[in-house]
Amino acid sequence: EELSAKDSYLTLIKQLLEEADVNDSGTICWEEFQLKLEDEKMQAFLRSIELDPSEARGLYKLLDVAESDEVPIDEFVTGCFR
Repeated sequence: EELSAKDSYLTLIKQLLEEADVNDSGTICWEEFQLKLEDEKMQAFLRSIELDPSEARGLYKLLDVAESDEVPIDEFVTGCFR
Protein backbone atom coordinates (compact mmCIF):
# COMPACT_ATOMS: atom_id res chain seq x y z
CA GLU A 1 0.00 0.00 0.00
CA GLU A 2 2.85 2.37 0.82
CA LEU A 3 4.36 1.73 -2.60
CA SER A 4 1.13 2.48 -4.45
CA ALA A 5 0.81 5.74 -2.50
CA LYS A 6 4.35 6.67 -3.54
CA ASP A 7 3.52 5.80 -7.17
CA SER A 8 0.45 8.04 -6.95
CA TYR A 9 2.57 10.90 -5.61
CA LEU A 10 5.17 10.34 -8.34
CA THR A 11 2.49 10.45 -11.00
CA LEU A 12 0.91 13.56 -9.47
CA ILE A 13 4.12 15.58 -9.14
CA LYS A 14 5.24 14.61 -12.64
CA GLN A 15 1.89 15.73 -14.03
CA LEU A 16 2.00 19.00 -12.08
CA LEU A 17 5.54 19.74 -13.26
CA GLU A 18 4.70 18.92 -16.87
CA GLU A 19 1.81 21.39 -16.63
CA ALA A 20 4.19 23.97 -15.15
CA ASP A 21 6.71 23.47 -17.98
CA VAL A 22 5.11 26.11 -20.20
CA ASN A 23 7.93 26.11 -22.77
CA ASP A 24 7.98 22.28 -23.07
CA SER A 25 11.71 22.19 -22.34
CA GLY A 26 11.47 19.10 -20.12
CA THR A 27 12.92 21.20 -17.33
CA ILE A 28 11.46 23.46 -14.67
CA CYS A 29 12.89 26.90 -14.07
CA TRP A 30 12.23 28.73 -10.80
CA GLU A 31 9.71 31.05 -12.47
CA GLU A 32 7.65 28.11 -13.79
CA PHE A 33 7.81 26.37 -10.42
CA GLN A 34 6.90 29.56 -8.55
CA LEU A 35 3.80 30.04 -10.72
CA LYS A 36 2.74 26.44 -10.10
CA LEU A 37 3.09 26.95 -6.34
CA GLU A 38 -0.16 28.92 -6.48
CA ASP A 39 -1.94 25.72 -7.60
CA GLU A 40 -3.83 24.04 -4.75
CA LYS A 41 -2.79 20.59 -6.02
CA MET A 42 0.90 21.58 -5.83
CA GLN A 43 0.42 22.93 -2.31
CA ALA A 44 -1.35 19.72 -1.28
CA PHE A 45 1.47 17.64 -2.78
CA LEU A 46 4.12 19.60 -0.87
CA ARG A 47 2.21 19.16 2.37
CA SER A 48 1.89 15.43 1.65
CA ILE A 49 5.70 15.14 1.60
CA GLU A 50 5.78 17.22 4.79
CA LEU A 51 7.11 20.36 3.13
CA ASP A 52 5.52 23.71 3.75
CA PRO A 53 4.93 25.60 0.48
CA SER A 54 6.98 28.47 1.97
CA GLU A 55 10.00 26.11 1.94
CA ALA A 56 9.64 25.40 -1.78
CA ARG A 57 12.46 27.78 -2.76
CA GLY A 58 14.85 25.77 -0.59
CA LEU A 59 13.69 22.54 -2.22
CA TYR A 60 14.20 24.04 -5.67
CA LYS A 61 17.71 25.27 -4.84
CA LEU A 62 18.56 21.86 -3.39
CA LEU A 63 17.47 20.12 -6.60
CA ASP A 64 19.17 22.66 -8.89
CA VAL A 65 22.62 21.20 -8.27
CA ALA A 66 24.09 22.80 -11.40
CA GLU A 67 22.69 26.20 -10.33
CA SER A 68 21.43 26.63 -13.89
CA ASP A 69 17.87 27.58 -12.91
CA GLU A 70 16.75 24.54 -14.89
CA VAL A 71 15.86 21.28 -13.15
CA PRO A 72 14.94 18.32 -15.38
CA ILE A 73 11.43 17.14 -14.48
CA ASP A 74 12.57 13.55 -13.85
CA GLU A 75 15.31 14.74 -11.47
CA PHE A 76 12.82 16.97 -9.70
CA VAL A 77 10.40 14.08 -9.25
CA THR A 78 13.01 11.70 -7.84
CA GLY A 79 14.52 14.48 -5.74
CA CYS A 80 11.22 15.01 -3.96
CA PHE A 81 11.41 11.49 -2.55
CA ARG A 82 14.99 11.47 -1.29
